[in-house]
Amino acid sequence: MPVTPEGTVLDAQAAANRGFSGLHGWMSAAESVWNANAESGTMTLSERWNYHNELGAQFPIAPLRVLYAASGTVPAACVIRESPAVIEHKLYWSSFANEGEALYLASILNSEVARSRTAALQSRGQWGARDFDKVVGREESFEAPG
Repeated sequence: MPVTPEGTVLDAQAAANRGFSGLHGWMSAAESVWNANAESGTMTLSERWNYHNELGAQFPIAPLRVLYAASGTVPAACVIRESPAVIEHKLYWSSFANEGEALYLASILNSEVARSRTAALQSRGQWGARDFDKVVGREESFEAPG
């Protein structure tokens, strides 16, 4: 990823300025393709990669994170430890100070109670319920029944 440890997303010129000649060459080629196919006035390639600072906000990478999938028929959350992984756009993540809190949240997100209480709020596709990202954490998902 063309990102500094502090979270600055580099473009070709920034890579050249920092002495990353290989990255500069690759980014120059990627930016040329992007610019040739982009609509007039759209964002740069680096701006697209860091849309809403979703890439830069991950740096420095936290040692303990909980991830959960934005979509699926069954919720899927996990705890990752000491991983340099960068999270892509169909996953959500949060960092935690201690293992107990991370495991607690992952267990709630993976629970049948959370699944059953959010299922009616999910959009529907060809194979049933999908898209958790807009329903997990909505107040009505966790109200006591009856």
